[in-house]
Amino acid sequence: MSDGGSRRGVVIPGPVEVDGDTMNVSGALDPLEWRRLALYWDVIDWPSTPIFGFGETSDVAELKESGILVRSQMGWDVIGQGDMTQCYVRAQLAAFRARSAAEPGAWSLSQVGNGLYLPNENTQPLRTVEVELADLLPIPTAEVPIGHVLEFKASRKAELERFRIARDRVYQDITDAGDPARAIETAKSELRGALADINKVLSESLGRRILSSLTVELNLSSAVTATIAAAGAKAALGLSSPLVAAIGVGTALVKVGLKSVRRPTSLPVDLRDFAYIASVKRAFPLDDPSTRANDR
Repeated sequence: MSDGGSRRGVVIPGPVEVDGDTMNVSGALDPLEWRRLALYWDVIDWPSTPIFGFGETSDVAELKESGILVRSQMGWDVIGQGDMTQCYVRAQLAAFRARSAAEPGAWSLSQVGNGLYLPNENTQPLRTVEVELADLLPIPTAEVPIGHVLEFKASRKAELERFRIARDRVYQDITDAGDPARAIETAKSELRGALADINKVLSESLGRRILSSLTVELNLSSAVTATIAAAGAKAALGLSSPLVAAIGVGTALVKVGLKSVRRPTSLPVDLRDFAYIASVKRAFPLDDPSTRANDR
């Protein structure tokens, strides 16, 4: 992505959730997901389509009023016919392409579930590097008003910006570092420290929060990915095979690994993190870390 001070945007498909090779439509986006998006992104695009819509919650209304949530208009010519979930994902991909053309490197995709689901058209299967923040991303609970989340975000720009820079550093270290093993360990340490800072100020300002999981799909060239795969995890990144490293805070881990995913064709060259996959199904409530939230 572009430099840390620039606007960051994310495009979502709406209240659909990935489950393996399928997507399921739910009645509304999880309130925890709205709080994650509002806290860590400057603008959220939820494309509007002519197919069945969803009722507007108070969270949606407040985010729209604040200007953080926008809705690109997508017609039948974009979403096509067939399965409803396919239509939503086509709209997401079309909005992402339009946003990326206007602001190269500033927009990413975001979905909820256990993987990234993209249609076959205008995408291709590629092997890339995946960074997972397992039970490590702090977000306010659903009881915290979305307005309070936005106030916190405005007052704690320094801590949130440190996290953005740390995310970018993982990408930069993989592609540029002369000593990838040492550089990536440093980058992961920065990620852990940045998230610890956010967790601390969230606790002081908003109280109740949970630790959720977030997976980042990096936009690496095929040459860089092939080099990592050919050299092997230990040689390329100083990690044990398979390509996985873990730094723990309790049960929280930062994992780096190779994975095959579908990726949009013709991504902007300066886009670092093309997709995010969020999971709040197994999130730690921090007031009682011995228990986990029930599945939605």
